[in-house]
Amino acid sequence: MTSVIFDLDGTLINTTGDIATAVNETRAHLGLEALSDEVIGAAVGRGASALLKSTLPAQAYEERTEELRGVF
Repeated sequence: MTSVIFDLDGTLINTTGDIATAVNETRAHLGLEALSDEVIGAAVGRGASALLKSTLPAQAYEERTEELRGVF
């Protein structure tokens, strides 16, 4: 069995816009304003949990982690 793994966060295709859309939909769910693609792009690269922690208010993320991951 052969496996192939691709890192698509900018390596082969630029997915920053899609990731930014998902983050901003999560922020909207909390009644927060959208962040720019550039701000979100700077937070990409350490996994979804780290991305959400760095782009959402800490208290909201800690209290509603599963809900917000589902929205994301």
